[in-house]
Amino acid sequence: MNQAKIDWLHRLGIDVWRLRKTDDPNSNSASRQPKSVVERAQDTTHNVDERFEENESKTLTTPSRTEPSMFEPKAIKTQPIHSLKEDIDADHLSFKLQCLSVGNCLLVFKAGAERSNEMALGIGNAVSKYESASYQRLDFEWPPMSSLDMPNDGSDGGWESARRAFNSLIKRQDWTNNILVTVGSDANEVTELLRNSEYTVLKLDDFPASAQSKKELWHRIQEIL
Repeated sequence: MNQAKIDWLHRLGIDVWRLRKTDDPNSNSASRQPKSVVERAQDTTHNVDERFEENESKTLTTPSRTEPSMFEPKAIKTQPIHSLKEDIDADHLSFKLQCLSVGNCLLVFKAGAERSNEMALGIGNAVSKYESASYQRLDFEWPPMSSLDMPNDGSDGGWESARRAFNSLIKRQDWTNNILVTVGSDANEVTELLRNSEYTVLKLDDFPASAQSKKELWHRIQEIL
């Protein structure tokens, strides 16, 4: 092989080895024939192509799904939304009472049920000895719809404020009651200031439902008359 071809192959990174001459044609060194220039060039090209494909596959390989990506959106934890009214009701009292003035009897009980109205009217008639065929009705709601109905005592809307507001409401009425009947926990709590005044008080946990409880209530009414 001439020197020009050797230099050209050397610049391509191909080393050309010349076969030494030997006296023994059967020796091992003589049996190892070097690859031709064309075969070595093909091998080199094949190796270069394999390395290029390997590098390209590594570059384009997508990351494993087990590893979080910086471009994936993170899950956002949402907190339950509460309305302003729910927050206020959670920290303050909230109830609605009905007041019936029947003769000399004032009844205070939870508003809403028609049966409660009938029972309260029957108790009022029994206490007033059925001397009055008419009655007056008044509703009390806490907290009030308007801030103007709140007592001006600097209180925080608790039971003390509710008692003051209820007491003021009853005092503004032109009623001549001297017997107070309260039914239920809210009515018992809110009428504390009235119970400490000139009223004779009959406290009930609930309206009587059975015949026995109605009989017991009748005896209690007779005791305060």
